[in-house]
Amino acid sequence: MIALIAFVANMALALVLYTSGNEYPFASFLLLLSFVISASFYSFLIATTTFKPVSFSAYLFYVYGFVMPGLYVTRTDNFYWASNVLNDRTITDAAVVLLFSTAFLVFGNFATFRKKTHRVKASSTSPHIAVRTLSKREERALLFVSCIVALYVGFLVAKFGIQLFIGTRQATGVYAQSLGLNSATYGLAKSASQGLTLGLFILTSFVKFRLHAKSFRVTLAFTISICLLLVANNPLLVARFWMVATCIGFALCVFGDAFSKYKNIIFMSAPPLMFYVFPTLGQFNRRGTELDFSLRLISPADLMAHGDLDGFQSVTNAIHLAAKDGFSYGGRLLSAFFFFIPRSLWPGKHESTGSDAAEAAGYLFTRISMPLPGEFYTNGGNMFVILGMLLVGMALRRLDRAYVKLRTTGMPGDQIVLPLLTVIFAGFAPIIMRGSLLSVVSGVSVAIGLVLVWRIISKVRF
Repeated sequence: MIALIAFVANMALALVLYTSGNEYPFASFLLLLSFVISASFYSFLIATTTFKPVSFSAYLFYVYGFVMPGLYVTRTDNFYWASNVLNDRTITDAAVVLLFSTAFLVFGNFATFRKKTHRVKASSTSPHIAVRTLSKREERALLFVSCIVALYVGFLVAKFGIQLFIGTRQATGVYAQSLGLNSATYGLAKSASQGLTLGLFILTSFVKFRLHAKSFRVTLAFTISICLLLVANNPLLVARFWMVATCIGFALCVFGDAFSKYKNIIFMSAPPLMFYVFPTLGQFNRRGTELDFSLRLISPADLMAHGDLDGFQSVTNAIHLAAKDGFSYGGRLLSAFFFFIPRSLWPGKHESTGSDAAEAAGYLFTRISMPLPGEFYTNGGNMFVILGMLLVGMALRRLDRAYVKLRTTGMPGDQIVLPLLTVIFAGFAPIIMRGSLLSVVSGVSVAIGLVLVWRIISKVRF
């Protein structure tokens, strides 16, 4: 019943959005199709008995933070950034890209290229079966990596001061400039700390609450992770995608069974929360150099036409960038995946796709997003979009299965890493979908790297 209500509400919303203006009729129709397809799949996520946390997180942004605002601003011609790139041709081409992207993203959630094997069907009410337990070596390794992260964050606080982490985004940026920190040093100090502390929090809370490990070592490691999270990655003092990743990680690790049991209600209420709660909370760290805890609600129409949800306009910039400079044929994706290689060793390394596309479009402010369809398009056109989004859809399904397997059969042996990655990707899925990849992949990689380091250390014998 809840899924049916969500489907009807989405179809009514589609009609409201399409009749909100009369601009760009053909492009708007293509965007309407994209919204109907993606919103229908979101309703399917509510209806299915299988809990799909990564798909939920990814589609929540994709449907309501990307496709829906794109339909609204196109139909009303209320684009946020002033640009001479916006014309009927680029907008139509961007709408075609989005339609391909949506169709093959959804198709990837059902497609398979290997022989189907028998697997246990999970239900949203199936109890947690605790088969996997940590060995003492794994517990010692967990405490060891917790202490290493604590030493790293403590060193940064002692060297640069707590002001680098505690304060509004503008205040911490101004403070970093006053210390003479360049972007690389600032990223190593702050972004790496955020990725490490969030990764540690997810790892320790997963072990403590999902695997039910109750030893003193695990409890101490979990306590350390909470303290470090409040210092280096305080949800109210960081960018909203870090806030979202923290909330989703907390929900899946600490309240995983309740999250799964009440997933229909949570999935149904998530879009309104996305448009009211998180923008309101995000105001705390966006008000100059002083914290201000007064609240001001932002209307959904204003938010859809705001730069925070400028994904579709960024795709039009990607169309223009590819027409101007040509396709990179995988170069931009490689630059994102190998972000840690300095430009001094790799002169041909690309800049952030969102920034390059914004500069090509003549923007004065270029630190903007580039959703995955735009990333794929600049690498190789619509064929890259089709292949890339198909693989993304298949990856979402694979990660969801790992979490379901943990809840239904337990997690024996070395398979513990995959459900941990599921929780991390569920937290970071919205910002990965929003992009730009080169700007956001470092935080995800650091969190994943911490989990892999813990797994490697836990296997070492001295």
